[in-house]
Amino acid sequence: MGILILILKIIGVLLAVLISLVAAVAAVPVRYRASVKVQDEIEGKAVFHWLLHAVDIRLCYGHEGLAWKCRILGIPILGQQKGGQGVSGRQKERQEGASRQEESKTTEESEKREEEGSKDQAKKRVAKSIQRQKAEIVAFEEEQAKKEGRPATGTKIESESKEEAGDPGRLGRLTSFLGEGQQKVSAIKARIHNIKTLIFEETNQKAFRHILQEMKCLLHHFAPRKASGEMEFGMGDPAQTGEVLGIISFLPFWAKYQVAVTPDFMAESMHVRGELSGRGHIRICHLLPSGIRLFKDKNIHRLIAAIRQ
Repeated sequence: MGILILILKIIGVLLAVLISLVAAVAAVPVRYRASVKVQDEIEGKAVFHWLLHAVDIRLCYGHEGLAWKCRILGIPILGQQKGGQGVSGRQKERQEGASRQEESKTTEESEKREEEGSKDQAKKRVAKSIQRQKAEIVAFEEEQAKKEGRPATGTKIESESKEEAGDPGRLGRLTSFLGEGQQKVSAIKARIHNIKTLIFEETNQKAFRHILQEMKCLLHHFAPRKASGEMEFGMGDPAQTGEVLGIISFLPFWAKYQVAVTPDFMAESMHVRGELSGRGHIRICHLLPSGIRLFKDKNIHRLIAAIRQ
């Protein structure tokens, strides 16, 4: 009886730990902060952390490329340095082994290409020698014909050589080119027709509207809570700059975020400069209901089936 009680206690503890982990994943938000700077080049940084930095992911982008690090409980698990280098541990060894295999493959492929190139060169040399011999024969026959006062017959050899080489002529090449062009045009028209039918079908439109509705809901929850910065832009034309400024002024985030936009009406070319930063959080408990609602929608299933066809 005591052993059964001990087993039940262990199962209860494991269930409690599992339930607490699921509750933490669903309720504890993934917090993030990001900043972007646009001058001559684009630079950006982003940090995602969960449960008091128990899981910490950092991204950095600059002129040297993308760099990222992942830490769990302060221990670096994954990472990539700028320029696409540097993954620690076993993955580094795997990458080295894969690079060695790729090097061996490239050497084998280069050797094969060299062999094929030597064979092609030999074939070309043989073809050139045959052409020279035929030209010499034609020239010899023309000289003999001139001496004997009869018409030259060397054109037969040229026609025979063209027939042997399988030269279709300009007309054949033109017809084949036109046929390929018509096939490509018909394929493009068929794709455009399929896309139109996919978009304008009533059930697919319902699926698109449902997807947009869920995306707006998620954007409302996942959008940055705080954002600030300043931006300067110019389109190279004062009229176009004013139109873009009018479009930006209608966007709904001006009352929520502290972002200053300065138009440059004197700019001679299009440019964008500025610096933006923001922070917010993401909760799985908001993502799961949207995913379940989308999964239950039969119109979305039909849309996916139509896309796969």
